[in-house]
Formats: sequence, C-alpha cells, structure tokens
Amino acid sequence: MGNFDTVTARGPAYVCADGHDMTNEILQTKDLGCTVGHAQIGDVGSKVTMTPGNWGEPLLPGFTGTIHVYTDCQRCPALIHLQTANVLDMWFEVEIEIVDDVVQRITRISEPTEAQIVAYREHWGEQQLEGPMSFADALDRSCDLRGRPRVRR
Repeated sequence: MGNFDTVTARGPAYVCADGHDMTNEILQTKDLGCTVGHAQIGDVGSKVTMTPGNWGEPLLPGFTGTIHVYTDCQRCPALIHLQTANVLDMWFEVEIEIVDDVVQRITRISEPTEAQIVAYREHWGEQQLEGPMSFADALDRSCDLRGRPRVRR
C-alpha cells in the first residue's frame, strides 16, 4: 500500500485482456515518485503530463524510464473467496516505456482473464471459490456472505 500516483490513460493500447476499454478508469502507479499526484498518459508518441502531489519525490521534466500502471477491470468476471468473502477480480497492467517524457512503447503484461481464473483456482482451491460471475454480482455476493446490505450501483 502506501502512497502512489493516479494515471489517466488515453489510447487504443489501454484495453484489458477481454478487450474492455480502460481509458475511463483511474489507474495507479508506484513509478512516478509516489507524490499522490496525477499523470495523463496517451498513446505512443504522446507527451506524458504530470501534476505532482505534496508527498514523495516528484520526477524532473525529461523523465526516461519504464513504468507500470494497473487497476482491476470491473467489467471482467470475478470470483468470490468463500472463507473471507473477498472479491477476486481480474487484474489489468501495462508497462509503458517513456523517453524524455514521450511514450515510446505500451505493452499489456497482465495475464488473460482465463489464466487469472486458473491461477486463483490453483492458489485457493476450487472448493474455496465461487464463480466466475459479474463483478457487480460478486460485490452483492460478498455483502450477502458478510451479512451486510448490498451495494446498489
């Protein structure tokens, strides 16, 4: 946990393994100084703009390096861990190569959805999991298992 920066990404490269557009999602990164600031990152050839927050060490103009940005995809299927009632969602992560504040390469590095589901099942065991189901249904099921009111969207 700890501090991070948020990222808004724009461009066709920002899709999850199931093809869901992630450009309207707030992504996170630990690779831009953890200032609790915000970056806007576009497609290859675009300039990265950063508004630093008031924590961490802001990056100097002319940044060169590789960053990882990530979030979960709430339009992909999710699972429920029955013992904890936790929602196990699908991960979206891209690696972005930047040279002198300009995006050079974008590569999705998160596993395909089916591979993530298999990994959850291998890690937790089939009997510990319920699903896959929609993310919204998983939230409702989590609330049911915890004896809490359902969250309405």
